[in-house]
Amino acid sequence: MTVAVIKITLNGSTDLSGIKSVRVRKTPNSPSTATINLVNWGGKNQFQAKRGDLIQIKASPSKRASVSGLPSVFYGFVSDTEATRSDYTITALDALGYLANEIIATNPSSIAANNLDAANIIKEIIGPNSYNVDPTTIRGTCGINLSPGLNLVGKTRLSAIQQIMNTINQSPKKFTLRADLSSLKIHLLETPDPAGSISITSHIAGRFPRTSAKLDFYPTNIDRVEDEVDLVNFVTVQNSDLGIKVSDPETKPAKPIERIYEEKSITDETQARLLARAIVQQAGTSKIRWVVDAKPERLDIQVGDTIQFASVEGGLVGVHSVFDLTWSISPEASGISMTVGRQSPDFVSTLRYVSNLSA
Repeated sequence: MTVAVIKITLNGSTDLSGIKSVRVRKTPNSPSTATINLVNWGGKNQFQAKRGDLIQIKASPSKRASVSGLPSVFYGFVSDTEATRSDYTITALDALGYLANEIIATNPSSIAANNLDAANIIKEIIGPNSYNVDPTTIRGTCGINLSPGLNLVGKTRLSAIQQIMNTINQSPKKFTLRADLSSLKIHLLETPDPAGSISITSHIAGRFPRTSAKLDFYPTNIDRVEDEVDLVNFVTVQNSDLGIKVSDPETKPAKPIERIYEEKSITDETQARLLARAIVQQAGTSKIRWVVDAKPERLDIQVGDTIQFASVEGGLVGVHSVFDLTWSISPEASGISMTVGRQSPDFVSTLRYVSNLSA
């Protein structure tokens, strides 16, 4: 029985037939991957797609959806194909995947010009690409400056941007880089803090009090996962260039679990002591995540989106961020699995960020 509607188009004009299933995997600041499985009896679909073809997936888990009004849930290019006697499989990447194809030969001119806002540099890295990836929707500034000594030569465009994303996400503000679902545009978005904002528009996977209103996702299983950061009771922070070396606590425990951190941003012993103390105090702090399996009513969800829950199972209540997700759909069924939670305050990252601002 058909319960979902799927439309897959190559190069804006050729609709694929014999669709068996589609699976899309999304992780933070990385290309999304789509795996499309088609019927291939007698080689029916074997030569429909080739590497480099543009591909768009429109889909709805609802059998009541109109083909003409389907939302776009993936846009990218064919990266690989594989054929067997019965199946033809297409692997596709979204627009971020193109950025792994080219190497940076010279550093962005913004670095030499001391225009060091991270968003501006990311836009410049993407700008002169050979694949029509569009950075125009990236915000002009994000308020976080990078080091003037930044050297990106020899990296792919993607790895350079991921390095920058790792740097700016050491700040109290978090950002997410992602490809558009219906074009080759790239977006750099400030990740909403589900615990600190009352103005977030979230997907709905549960309400309290309960109502008969339709949900975006209906959870079928929730697993609570708790991770602990490194158990450490003695920390030394140093800047060898300036001869700074501070330990916390001042007296080494009888059975130390010791770590040494080389921090070039530290310029005095007070900063070093604050950072060392923060690392010790943060040790052993639980970081809670939930792995949620659900029946989706929509598939246009992205990493960094927020979802409202009201579930007794696993104690999952309130608004939480999506950290990664995988959805699948076939004409007969659909499902989604995602990791959600709240970005716990990282005092170490905050202190490092503040130290860099004041250096």
